[in-house]
Amino acid sequence: MQPGVYDLRSLLKSYAASQDEQEYPEMREYHARFYDALCKTLGTSVVEIITIPNQITVVTDKVDSRKQILYRHFRSTVRSYLALTTPYSGYLEAGLLHKTIEELGDQGQKIQDIEKILMEHASALTKCHLDSMEAMFTVLYGVIERQVTRDELLSYGFDPQQRPDIDY
Repeated sequence: MQPGVYDLRSLLKSYAASQDEQEYPEMREYHARFYDALCKTLGTSVVEIITIPNQITVVTDKVDSRKQILYRHFRSTVRSYLALTTPYSGYLEAGLLHKTIEELGDQGQKIQDIEKILMEHASALTKCHLDSMEAMFTVLYGVIERQVTRDELLSYGFDPQQRPDIDY
């Protein structure tokens, strides 16, 4: 997808990020506003759901009990998606680590080879989570094929390029 163009996957990522309790509050609020603007722009009914941690509250009668069960699983999948990590997840910059591993010679190469596989699997697992969330979303709320531009989001008072500057 082109930069500055957003779609259902963007909606799902912003929703998940808005639920991430490990994230800075400013970033969670940014993602919640991004999610809200995408919902409005895409015309989706996701805004019908009030999210309460460890609970489900459905605002409309449109969601039957089977969809409520699927929604619970959707939320569980979001939590699983947010829990995904790799050995590099905590690093802001891993240059010294990479240099140290490279200096180990053959042992370092073995570490690099294994970590390359690990990172490929982590990437595939992330994609699978998003694919699953997208499939469940489609059952719950219908197909959304439309793409949204930054200008459309700006019309709802949200600029995706204005991320919070967090310097803690």
